[in-house]
Amino acid sequence: MTTRTGDITDLHGFAESLGVSVESLTAIGATRNGRGWEFPEYNAQGERIGTAIRPDTGKKHMVTGSKRGLTMSWPICAYDGTSTDDPIVLLEGATDTATAMTLGFTAIGRPSATGGLEHLRELLQGRHVLIVGENDGGAGHTGAEKIAAGLADVAASVRVIYPPEGCKDLREWHTSPAGCTRSEIIAAANAADPVTPHDVHGAPDDALVEITHDDPLGTARAFVGEFHTHTAGPTLHCHQGVFRAWDGSSWPESDTGTLRAGIYRFVEPTFTPNRSRVDNVLDALKAETNLPASYQVPCWLSDDPDLPSPLALVACGNGLLHLPTRTLFDPTPAFFNSTATTVPYDVDADSPARWLAFLDELWPDDPQAISTLQEMFGYMLTADTTQQKIFGVIGPKRSGKGTIGRVLTALCGPQNIAGPTLASMSEPFGLAPLIGKSVAIIADARLSGRADQAAIAERLLALSGEDLLTIHRKFLPAWTGRLTARFLILSNEIPRVADASGAFASRFVLLMLQNSFYGKEDVTLTDRLLAELPGIFNWAIDGWHRFQQRGYFVLPDSSAEALDELADLSSPAAAFLRDKCVVEHGRHVTCARLYDEWKKWCTNQGRDHPGTVQTFGRDLRAVLPQLKTSQPRDDNGGRFRAWEGIDLIDDIGLI
Repeated sequence: MTTRTGDITDLHGFAESLGVSVESLTAIGATRNGRGWEFPEYNAQGERIGTAIRPDTGKKHMVTGSKRGLTMSWPICAYDGTSTDDPIVLLEGATDTATAMTLGFTAIGRPSATGGLEHLRELLQGRHVLIVGENDGGAGHTGAEKIAAGLADVAASVRVIYPPEGCKDLREWHTSPAGCTRSEIIAAANAADPVTPHDVHGAPDDALVEITHDDPLGTARAFVGEFHTHTAGPTLHCHQGVFRAWDGSSWPESDTGTLRAGIYRFVEPTFTPNRSRVDNVLDALKAETNLPASYQVPCWLSDDPDLPSPLALVACGNGLLHLPTRTLFDPTPAFFNSTATTVPYDVDADSPARWLAFLDELWPDDPQAISTLQEMFGYMLTADTTQQKIFGVIGPKRSGKGTIGRVLTALCGPQNIAGPTLASMSEPFGLAPLIGKSVAIIADARLSGRADQAAIAERLLALSGEDLLTIHRKFLPAWTGRLTARFLILSNEIPRVADASGAFASRFVLLMLQNSFYGKEDVTLTDRLLAELPGIFNWAIDGWHRFQQRGYFVLPDSSAEALDELADLSSPAAAFLRDKCVVEHGRHVTCARLYDEWKKWCTNQGRDHPGTVQTFGRDLRAVLPQLKTSQPRDDNGGRFRAWEGIDLIDDIGLI
């Protein structure tokens, strides 16, 4: 923008500093108030309803008690507006309005990007309208489109144009080295398609027109209209007590402090904000943007039955990717998702040669393990939890576990990854960080004690089993829903978590690493692998397709022994039944005899705490729910307790 000089306390100097004519400033009523310039604002009847102050230093603001209105030269009604070559030009702000007048247009200034619609609809009936929007990071375009849609059914025609790239608004365009002329603007307008009536016409102006400190709901609506509106719907929701703002690809949590700061800046030109008033607006904003808890990510905020399944979509760096067809769609806030990857989809991306070579180094003779990892990566790209699996990569130090975790983190997006510990699963707020995440990576999974193992197993089974959970959050309302986070455990050893039923082990997909690269580490490897992310993305999609065709995960043969060990660690009772018992209808064994054998087995296994008869019975029933006890009579007529349907292998001579 060209710098202009002049005494801004003088009307001529002020006009020179802005690059506009003195006549244009006079027409819109600019007057000096001692420390700045005042601009009157009017309603559709030409009544002055407010005064905007542009101070010589500091921020623009409104005179106390003012309402926001339109900046214009009254009476506007005398203008015929019957030709598209002589439209009424709508702009944002007083100085752009003066610029348009300097270029010879009849112009009206809106108080904000989406402000003044109610007055404009009344004022511009039957007129040809040209809206000159602003290039200010999205709000200018969104506001111009909303105003255009709101006028399309009352104006004779509505067209929208924008300054060229590098110019924020009409004044920058006019004062740029290239400049602009009236004829150039008319030519651009005639080249633009007219806006057709939109179903939002007639909606009240939510932007700034009626903002007052005693109307927090109106202010909240205006705030949403100004900063969080898209043609596909609002871009701010309060969901289960937390604000989520659409960032162009997903709906991450929005920091309340940032919203609070935005509200302060938003209302400051209209009234003096303080904590109480901003708190009221923030509370009203929660009500205005509330999204019922019945909406669970990922889902569509649309009733269109033809939309694809949310579980088949991946929000990526260049759009919404439909995995079954590998079709890329434009991102939209109508898709309510909490996670997105920044990796772009490129069907022509090079094959990830270094990544594939790295996997061959980890599993030189185990293509099954590589295929399972590929399917796991593809599964974790989506929000699908239907397989109800927990994944684990187990191996010695410097065996490649961490590198796999870092690549998966980069592929899914670091902001979408949680890093809990096994111990944190049993803490009061331990599950809160998992809300809205796609993957939970537990590194170096170890437990030092025994008391919390049952609680940890219960949590992991519920999390991986798609159970509806109520999760307590510190200083926030409890959250209820199904988590989308899939667990990946990276450890030097098989995790030991107590679960007598054996269900914990059945949930696992284990991959075992045998080779250690300790002392031979390649510190540049991760960076070289991350350079191949677009190719790794395609590789993971191939794995997703193979997994979808089969419908389930196939465990590599190399994991069978480790899964047995995991089952034994989590359920010693199941291991005892496998080693020492036969389960068969018609068999029975006394409770005392079976418990004695259990204690001997525990001693041989190095287990110091076999538990009581009662806890042993509980664990047996967890493994074999069909087991029952009876009280038959012995040869002397006395009764004894026995387990039905089970016997000791030793007692029936099978070994």
